[in-house]
Amino acid sequence: MTNATTRAKAVAMVLGAVPALANAQEAVELPGQDVALEAEFADVYRVGGIDGEDWEQFGAVGHTGFDAEGNLYIYDSQALEIVVVSPDGSFARRFGGPGDGPGELRFARSMAVMRDGRVVITDMGHRAHVVFGPDGEYERMVSQPAGVGPGAADPSGLALIAVQGGASTITISSGPGGVSSESSSPDRLVERVLLEGDEASTTTIARAWTPPTEMADGGKIELPPGLRVGRSGEGGSISISNFNLRRQVPPTFEPRLHAGPLPDGTVALADSTTYAIKIVREGEGVIRTLTRPIPPLPVTRRVERAWRERRLKALEGVEEEGKKEVRPTTGGGFTMSLTSSAEQRRKSIEEAKFYEEVSVVQALHTTWNGRIWVRRRTEDGDANGPLDVLSSEGRYVGTYPPSIVVPDAFGPEGLAAYVELGEYDVATVRVVRLPTGVN
Repeated sequence: MTNATTRAKAVAMVLGAVPALANAQEAVELPGQDVALEAEFADVYRVGGIDGEDWEQFGAVGHTGFDAEGNLYIYDSQALEIVVVSPDGSFARRFGGPGDGPGELRFARSMAVMRDGRVVITDMGHRAHVVFGPDGEYERMVSQPAGVGPGAADPSGLALIAVQGGASTITISSGPGGVSSESSSPDRLVERVLLEGDEASTTTIARAWTPPTEMADGGKIELPPGLRVGRSGEGGSISISNFNLRRQVPPTFEPRLHAGPLPDGTVALADSTTYAIKIVREGEGVIRTLTRPIPPLPVTRRVERAWRERRLKALEGVEEEGKKEVRPTTGGGFTMSLTSSAEQRRKSIEEAKFYEEVSVVQALHTTWNGRIWVRRRTEDGDANGPLDVLSSEGRYVGTYPPSIVVPDAFGPEGLAAYVELGEYDVATVRVVRLPTGVN
């Protein structure tokens, strides 16, 4: 399929998604020339570090988030607890912790902080979203639909904005004649996960374009014997022991689906190789598309060679031996941590398959007040390129150089948080204040 055909199909998907409203879309072409932004981020406070108080001795900072009052929430994924820091940098409270009781966590994947101070922890161990009130008190568990992962806090209510599908295909098998199971999500969706009841429900905000490519074989993962996987449904239940996993992955440079929630309930997303940021409203489809005249990069031998050189250089100093660690979790499940050997990584780099273009948009982040931070590719296809700032209404604010790091969390009144590793890899959280125009 040619590049022009690929881009044409992407445009057709956008226009065809909601035919009745196609003519009502607003198309905004932003300037092609970059305007430099100065990184004037004023430090507000820092918590964590070896010399900090007991409450700020973080094992591993998993996620951060702000509420509307400017309180900072820090999820310690090692201690399985949430620490709340007041706007002046002082300790406010902590809650959570490991266990099976109300408000205790098993294997939490992510944290989302609502603007009113409620906190949602997506806990795989409980197979639920655990909801805490603004005071840190446990409210309830909301059962999690199958296939729905963690998401970002929805500014418009008690919900998550989640991206589903399009990442990989996983096959589970237990040997010749045994049980096999495939997990594949070719459709790429942006969904709103509603958490008001005891069981989460989802609505589809957008059905994104899916690249017409074949998955590459990511290899078989052999697990230790004796492990048991259970699956139940209307047809009964099965258990698989001594099973294998085979994973398939998309080709290098295949365009990803990037999405972020906006304060008015819409979502900004990018789903193709072109510079096209689509503002989508549930029930209406795409209401606005922001473009810049920056074309995708054709994948040539030079681009492939540069990618391989970057990856091989990153392998310098990596342990030669890979590791496979399986740990039991509460409730009879297990977690698995896999680290490929240096030789396996080198082989995967050498045998990598490539998409035909490098997408312009490499990452997308949305801020507290509705700005969109767009990370672009470099001229040789590196993902860490310039960083554009746009308004969701269609204004180009300017561009930061590639050296600027996107904050881990955006908050009110320009607040933003960075998770950093200090001496002996001890986690600290630095809070800064951004200029009004970029947050």
